[in-house]
Amino acid sequence: MMNTKLGFGTSGLMGSAVTNRGRLRLLECAFDQGINHFDTAPLYGKGEAETVIGKFAQRRRSDITITTKFGLPATPIPIYLRPIKPILRYANRHFPSLNTATKKLKLLKQMLGPAKDIGSTLVQEPVKLAPVQYDFNLLESELNQSLKKLKTDYIDFYLFHEGQLCDVSEELIDKLNSLVRAGKIKEYGLASGRHTSKSVVAAYPNFSGVIQTNHCFDYLDDSLNRANNLFVHSVFNQIFYHKIQKVVESNPEYIASLLERIRLSTDIEYAAQSICLNAALHYQACSKVVFSTSKTDHILANINHVSNTFNHSEFNSFYMGLIKQ
Repeated sequence: MMNTKLGFGTSGLMGSAVTNRGRLRLLECAFDQGINHFDTAPLYGKGEAETVIGKFAQRRRSDITITTKFGLPATPIPIYLRPIKPILRYANRHFPSLNTATKKLKLLKQMLGPAKDIGSTLVQEPVKLAPVQYDFNLLESELNQSLKKLKTDYIDFYLFHEGQLCDVSEELIDKLNSLVRAGKIKEYGLASGRHTSKSVVAAYPNFSGVIQTNHCFDYLDDSLNRANNLFVHSVFNQIFYHKIQKVVESNPEYIASLLERIRLSTDIEYAAQSICLNAALHYQACSKVVFSTSKTDHILANINHVSNTFNHSEFNSFYMGLIKQ
């Protein structure tokens, strides 16, 4: 059975194995398990993740969809360091404090304000970034580079990577529409945070075609729910996950009985993961749930978590009850 709502992300693909053969095996495992959507970007793997996806996609392009992005270019490894790439990747995995990207991420987290409790949802304060206008004249050259690496003549979903409201303009939208008419991209949209995405969609409704953002199971008024395609990620890294894990651990017998009643795995060790993943997958507004991993075991575990048998309304009531505790 095709798990059409699950997507495989490649943000950590280049650190998942020493060789490209190992990376391809990871992608093939996802595909063999019914996953047919793959998410990448020029930024991932310092420009190399797209190349690996291209090799994987060559024999099965018509069977998969591909998301790639523009706006955040790759920082290639210098030529003189390329012979020691496996060593650099080992250091990146085991000594993350040495990684410049990790340091930038820590800085970004420091810029985030404290979480606020709004009704049944927890959200972060928006990040205020200095306005740096994106040069839309670079768009076509960025796209052509991605097409070459991906060994394809079209992109299914082409997303503005961490684009801010100040980066979007009617000229940019006109350029993207011309690329759609030319057949180089099928749909375009935004891959950014929830607050930024809402502000962009409010100002430029054309960008509501595809929104990719962090998961937030929100039944309140949410403009992102009106996107034609809503892709979510970070299902296991949100505040909700830790809250659900705490509730599960505090009363395992009760949670197990509830899980059994709604026909979900009663394995308490993995209950929080299973609940979060299914909450995202069965949320009607969500089109794709993208996860990233470097291990085939994690792919198989996520597949095993997926349930298509329970009653949606009963599960939603169960989930909302958990996050309100």
